[in-house]
Amino acid sequence: MWTREQTIEFLKAIAEHKRYLYYHLVAVTGLRRSEAAALREVDVDLRHNELFVVTRPDPDERTDDDGKLKSRRSTRTIALDHVTTGLVRRYLTAQAGLTPEPGGERYLFTTPTGMPCRRDLFTHEFEDLLAERTALPPIRLHDLRHGAASLSLAAGNDLKSVQEMLGHTSMSFTADYYISLYPSTRRQAAERIGAFLFATPSSRVHRSRLPIRGRRVAGSAARCPRRSATTSKA
Repeated sequence: MWTREQTIEFLKAIAEHKRYLYYHLVAVTGLRRSEAAALREVDVDLRHNELFVVTRPDPDERTDDDGKLKSRRSTRTIALDHVTTGLVRRYLTAQAGLTPEPGGERYLFTTPTGMPCRRDLFTHEFEDLLAERTALPPIRLHDLRHGAASLSLAAGNDLKSVQEMLGHTSMSFTADYYISLYPSTRRQAAERIGAFLFATPSSRVHRSRLPIRGRRVAGSAARCPRRSATTSKA
């Protein structure tokens, strides 16, 4: 699995590719290969910066990219960052040649005949792009999804948010799998707890710096003499 820097390097290397958006979405939002390939214009809400991931079971593909049986249609919503939203907007505009209208049923990634690209096309294309345009260590296309999850955790997002982004039914699976792949997340969590418990507020004055009552402190004014018990006569 790539580091943050390696992921950025790959995306920069393929930035001019006609299907760059596909790989960007997998790397940033953790979409499964088949989910990204099945996206339609109607699944994009540019107004609210959201993506509706609709799992449409393919009779020719009985399992998803995680190896689980496809049972029924399902939908989840993924929030998009402003950079990704801008990329989607420009892509749709270029596809249509004009400002995209809501409700479009076209697939985002199509063949010259307008049919949706199958996920195997992206798998082979990813391997070619990796070999031809970068010197990065080889990974699977599906590893971009793993990387998105791990980087999200490393960025400080909680497990529940990552689980919902990935579409996992169990948060325990998300925790067991991705935290083990990204041990630095555990270290960061430990440091945050330590900082919360033991950090000294800047406004706090250490007790050791305060003068002890009744003791003369170097550099301070002399103490006032004790008043005599008898008063002098005029």
